[in-house]
Amino acid sequence: MSNQGQIYGQFAVGPPGSVPTMHADRMMGFRIGRTSDGQIAGIDLQFETKGQPHSLTVPILDALALLGMLKSMQLNEDMPFPEDPRDPNWKASMYKSKG
Repeated sequence: MSNQGQIYGQFAVGPPGSVPTMHADRMMGFRIGRTSDGQIAGIDLQFETKGQPHSLTVPILDALALLGMLKSMQLNEDMPFPEDPRDPNWKASMYKSKG
């Protein structure tokens, strides 16, 4: 099995160092950004790297696309939702087709 991982969506590849990367040590949270008329415009995602907070603004349609890709990965990898208040023992395999 390759250590490159499975790709969801579009992903830029190239020689090492050609695509700048930043490692998020800890996801802190996000706040909703709104337009002047109150519509959701996107999210301001905050994360910590080497003890320093950083922010990334993501348009709402891209944030929802990321959510969909993460959900696909979760189901494909049979990963439980780690902080699901409805059922902490939930496993995707409980809902996969048996046929």
